[in-house]
Amino acid sequence: MSRIFILLLIVLAGLTANSQTITVFDNSNLQPIENLVLVNLQHTKTALTDNHGKAKLDAFNPNDNIFFQHPSYQELVLSYDQIKDLHFKIGA
Repeated sequence: MSRIFILLLIVLAGLTANSQTITVFDNSNLQPIENLVLVNLQHTKTALTDNHGKAKLDAFNPNDNIFFQHPSYQELVLSYDQIKDLHFKIGA
């Protein structure tokens, strides 16, 4: 019984670790940027920020480079590790 519980904790911890939410905001006024597209190099994984500038990174792998695209901002490319180093808060 205790082995199953420990295994369940390990699995849940792994799922939580991959379930990160990113926040994207405008550097000049600190307002969230909505409808910003996040896409990997192969264009096989995407996410879109909501009206709070938030998007889930569940689809992306830790080895992905993520492109941030919005018509009002210059494109930005960051590795998953760089995003993690910024505490999942990106100013554009």
